[in-house]
Amino acid sequence: MICPVCKKNFIPDKYHPYATRCSAKCSNIFNRLIHNYQLERRHKVKKEIFELLGNKCVKCGYTGVALQVDHINGGGKKEITEYRIKQSSLVYWIHILAKIKAGSKDYQLLCANHNWEKYYGNI
Repeated sequence: MICPVCKKNFIPDKYHPYATRCSAKCSNIFNRLIHNYQLERRHKVKKEIFELLGNKCVKCGYTGVALQVDHINGGGKKEITEYRIKQSSLVYWIHILAKIKAGSKDYQLLCANHNWEKYYGNI
């Protein structure tokens, strides 16, 4: 087998018969690369979602870094639980992006203050 990180030939041992990398060091490097790729991809997907939703709070027009995607009719926790995904995962954001591109009007951008006010019922 050839290690995808260091390109060296290796033979998996009997304790790790399904190993795809030659050493723990190469595994750590590979895992870091995957994590960085997913992080970068998640940022791109979120940026696209924010652009599609107008890049500003629908209540006050705030355009800073404290913008959050809000489920207009509630149900955000239910959606996360239903799909068994974490809010911070790439899969969650791709799911939301696909729904927005399909024409869903279930999402809006709110600044953190207005999102929390809505959550606690003050809006």
